[in-house]
Amino acid sequence: MRARKVIATGWWLVLVAGLLGCGGGTSNEIVIGHVAPLTGDIKTFGESTKNGFQIAIEEANQNGGLLGRSIRTVIVDDKNDPTEASNAAAKLINQDRIHFIVGSVSSKCSIPLSEIAQANRVVMITPTSTNPKVTVREDGTRKDFIFRACFTDPFQGAAASKIAREQFHAQRVAVLYDVGNDYVKGLAEFFRDAFRQAGGEIVAYESYAKDDVDFSALLTKVKAQNPDLIFIPDYYNKVGLVAKQARQMGITAQLLGGDGWDSPEMTKIAGDAIEGGVFTNHYSPQDPRPGFGREACGVGQSREFAAPVARREAREDLAAHQVPHAFAAAAVGQKNDIIVHLCLYSSD
Repeated sequence: MRARKVIATGWWLVLVAGLLGCGGGTSNEIVIGHVAPLTGDIKTFGESTKNGFQIAIEEANQNGGLLGRSIRTVIVDDKNDPTEASNAAAKLINQDRIHFIVGSVSSKCSIPLSEIAQANRVVMITPTSTNPKVTVREDGTRKDFIFRACFTDPFQGAAASKIAREQFHAQRVAVLYDVGNDYVKGLAEFFRDAFRQAGGEIVAYESYAKDDVDFSALLTKVKAQNPDLIFIPDYYNKVGLVAKQARQMGITAQLLGGDGWDSPEMTKIAGDAIEGGVFTNHYSPQDPRPGFGREACGVGQSREFAAPVARREAREDLAAHQVPHAFAAAAVGQKNDIIVHLCLYSSD
């Protein structure tokens, strides 16, 4: 691992030297843009990734920057809105003249962001966008300037299906999803297909809109089917409402979801209704393996690759009797992932 890290750094220096002429800033700085939802419905995710991004850059600058040049950041709020994400990309590329882009958080924002970055040959890496369309075109070809630091939804959907079948022994499952959200809709489809392939039955497959807050009609249909499990692959704010209303209606089915659940805000919204719920994620703070879980975030024994953002968030979260969530953990490696993925890019 140490040898590979040295080699990767060498490739990074060569590649950066070739790409820096395309951006703005002074001759003594490298400009990296960060796009995240700092306001809007999933702002807690945006805040975590922004903190990780900023602290990683601060650490890099304290260690001499890159190629003897300091790194300057430009941060733009996309409000978890695709149009805002497109506007952010145009601003960063045309006005701020950034060299690289880190972002966004949600797939529905990262997809249009990636199209603009790709068209302008600007390297972009998203820490948490899991929909395949972020890095792959409709015709199946790869966007060769676009990368991600997380798993994809085909993998996540299959993992959730396996949990439903093997851990909860579910045979009959209901799926509720936001039809207008690329991440939610895609993950619902991948789960559905994997669950059916595993021999399970989807007894209800119901959609709702982004601004819906009353799910009684959908839940009435679900309750009539008496499923063993309900899969809700949405963000914490929406899942919390669905879970609370489901329990109020007397639905006792196991609840299962994706990485969008991972926020301390979930229990504030859902209360006891979400107790016992399970979701797939990029890491688990309970993972006992060396270098994983809380240890990977610097909680416990210190390790070579423990990141400063996670250590800081860990201290803050533990003070509030919480643990670092996955969007903070994903943000940890953004700077180093830019290096690694640019190295891979240079060898294509």
